[in-house]
Amino acid sequence: MDEIAGEADVTKPVLYAVFGDKAGLATALSQRFASDLVPDVLGAFAKDLPATDMVHEAIGTFIAWVEREPELYRFLVRGVAGGSSSFVDQDLVAAFGSQLSQILGAGLRSAGVDSGPAEVWSFSILAAVFAGAEWWLERQTMSRTDLVDYLSRLVWTGASQANLGASS
Repeated sequence: MDEIAGEADVTKPVLYAVFGDKAGLATALSQRFASDLVPDVLGAFAKDLPATDMVHEAIGTFIAWVEREPELYRFLVRGVAGGSSSFVDQDLVAAFGSQLSQILGAGLRSAGVDSGPAEVWSFSILAAVFAGAEWWLERQTMSRTDLVDYLSRLVWTGASQANLGASS
């Protein structure tokens, strides 16, 4: 909170007066960044691209943001909303998950298969991408390009195989 107050050029008591606590600040920041980041990332699925390219672009946009804003990413997704909050309850994750499940559900229905797993698959995909981003931030043992390629391949292979299995 000291660092954030310094960056904002306010005192720590002002932060507490406005946001209540660290969780309140995390919620406000998540809402602010989610309002731009989620549409930027998921906008890839509205483009006229092959599905594999949509997945690659969405993951690439997210990982590029993580690379630009590593401290903000860590603050927003490392459980700052309180010890009782789960990964899926983090504001940024929930914003991505609800919108991704709508996109995935529509895609599954369009393919003529069961859209029932759209929400669980969406949050599972997010968990894989967020965990990959977290791993990469800590290790930096590969380029961002390689990370995006590997994550995209994992997500696409899993999604396409699950979709094939659902239609059999």
